[in-house]
Amino acid sequence: MLDFRKQPNTNPKRLEWEKEYRKSPKRVLYMEKYKELNRERDNLKKRERYHRLVKNRKINGINVDHKLGKEGENLALKLLNGSVFIGRPSDLSWNGKLVEVKTSTKTNYYKRNYITLETEKTNYFRWKFLLHQKGKVDYFLLILKEKDNSVTRILLIPDKDMTCKNFQISESKLQKYNKYILAK
Repeated sequence: MLDFRKQPNTNPKRLEWEKEYRKSPKRVLYMEKYKELNRERDNLKKRERYHRLVKNRKINGINVDHKLGKEGENLALKLLNGSVFIGRPSDLSWNGKLVEVKTSTKTNYYKRNYITLETEKTNYFRWKFLLHQKGKVDYFLLILKEKDNSVTRILLIPDKDMTCKNFQISESKLQKYNKYILAK
């Protein structure tokens, strides 16, 4: 298979010329003028990139932002007495144990029709969690929220009881996790 990606130039003469060219007074002066003339446009691009990366985004009609996670961490600090926010490698330290806080809102299942290749919403709901820290923490504190942001359940599940990194809880299987309930 052919690789059409641009390969770096390894010609020593070319590399030496590029170093000299970048430091030449003519180019330095040109770049200063260019930056001055295009400062507004560059700042606008930076702002657009910031809004694209940090501001609220929608995936499958659901707002994806960090506010939901911060609310979950603040709620966990209130619930777990003596817990301290540490940030990395997990969110909280509680009685010498590492606790990772995950918050999710209720979402619809999407059913795919493989004959017509269309997806459609169903009347079944679930909460989805992506557990990157599996094996690195002692507990996962899962906060299950409704679409109106009211808390349905709070589960404190030991890391050893988690079966996979893409963890889902459906409404019908919620009773299976009753032994882990921290608050309703």
